[in-house]
Amino acid sequence: MFDITVFDGARKTAPFAAQYDWPDLCELFEEASQKPWCRSAKLDQMAYIPGLLTGPRCSNNIAHLSFGSYDIDTASDDPAYTNFDTMRDALESMNVGYILATSTKSLRSAHRFRLIIRFEQRVLPQNHLAMWHHMNGRFGGIFDRSTHDASRLSFFPARWTGLPRSADGQDIADWPETDSFQAFACNADGPGVVLPDFSNLNHPVLPAATREPRAPSSSPIQRNGVSEKATELLETCAAIVPDKGSAGYRLATNPSNRLYAGTRAFGEIQGGRMFRFLCRVAARAFSRGLPINADLLFDLATAVNKENGGHHRPDLRREVERALIKEAQFISDARSHP
Repeated sequence: MFDITVFDGARKTAPFAAQYDWPDLCELFEEASQKPWCRSAKLDQMAYIPGLLTGPRCSNNIAHLSFGSYDIDTASDDPAYTNFDTMRDALESMNVGYILATSTKSLRSAHRFRLIIRFEQRVLPQNHLAMWHHMNGRFGGIFDRSTHDASRLSFFPARWTGLPRSADGQDIADWPETDSFQAFACNADGPGVVLPDFSNLNHPVLPAATREPRAPSSSPIQRNGVSEKATELLETCAAIVPDKGSAGYRLATNPSNRLYAGTRAFGEIQGGRMFRFLCRVAARAFSRGLPINADLLFDLATAVNKENGGHHRPDLRREVERALIKEAQFISDARSHP
């Protein structure tokens, strides 16, 4: 039997645990893939951890993983790009139990999908990262790095409709919905992947990203439409940011500095988690009068992203600027209307 921990949406904190044999688990996912669900309401779709959770959702409370759940979002111009049919054929040739389902932003021009792999045995939490590396290596290193987090939520598939939303909750109006591609495949009779000898595997940390994040631009934040009080708050906190390279700056941009980064594990935040992290840091700094500007928040976010095995984020600078303006405006408005 395979344990699965299910949440009724990414915002819900109360999970329920269930057990299925592999054919029934395949049927559960196939039924979900046929039900219509709005892309803009993705966070309300059922989500799961592929194993047993024994407390609040964090890696320390994972008792074991029963199967693997990996995202494959490789860009279509990447030499490692694999389309849905090619992956399905490869899985069939491996003769392994699998579930393959396209994700929300999958397009005919760029297939994006989730790969679920049956394990022969449960994977204990201390072996999860080694197993992640092992499986990622078997598939050419194409897994989304965020799936290395054992407590990460994965959404059930659906027959997705409508427009997806950006990290800040806005519909992506120019997303080419007419080019969307959706498919499902599974092998309900295939055996589980044999676990490797973990004592002979040496993967203590995720490998460094092959591309460095962009250096922050020195251009000022665009403040069109920002109130005078919000602008004053932005400038006040920016004026006290210590020089780059100073001890104070290094302390502020250290991911372990709870004064800025908070106490919630980065991996616990699902659905635009980087933008939510940026907003929480900005709100904490503005409300307490801490030094902060775009460069400081960018450098902190880059360090947090690297520490958590994140992929290259070409829009990080823009996300930083939006978060600063959003939270400065919110806090200044709240102070004006107590």
